[in-house]
Amino acid sequence: MKYAVIDSQGIVENIVVANSLLESNWVEISNQDVVSIGTFYDGQSFVIPPKTVEDIKREVSGISKSKRDGGIVFNGMKVSTDDKSRSLLNGAIADSEGNIKFVTSTGRAVLTQVQFDALYSAVQVHIRDCFANEYDLTEAIDWPDVDLSAIDINAGWPS
Repeated sequence: MKYAVIDSQGIVENIVVANSLLESNWVEISNQDVVSIGTFYDGQSFVIPPKTVEDIKREVSGISKSKRDGGIVFNGMKVSTDDKSRSLLNGAIADSEGNIKFVTSTGRAVLTQVQFDALYSAVQVHIRDCFANEYDLTEAIDWPDVDLSAIDINAGWPS
């Protein structure tokens, strides 16, 4: 049988397998219970702990990084926007004169300086919009007495 070892605050601190209940702070885990270390036990049932403000901020930060690095579509081309790709674009914009040969995961193109500048600008706007949404969400999360369940951390991101 599986047992949850409950600490003095009602938090599962370990899960053990034993033939019988060995300690008074052990609670049998049924097949229907979803229990892991850190789960709360309220004396009757196991409860998944609510997310903290810091948990939600970490999720927002992860989404922001994923969106920043997720790329954009520019004139039908998928353009990478991860840190390395942005660094390469920064170097290319500094050294560019005339037409620029450009390769993406979905094709290649020869871009005029105006087209390349527009591509560079689109990437910068994408990054700026990701940071702006991350800022707005974390600001909303930090409001006093905010109902965290009312904040949709998946909303507002650039596509």
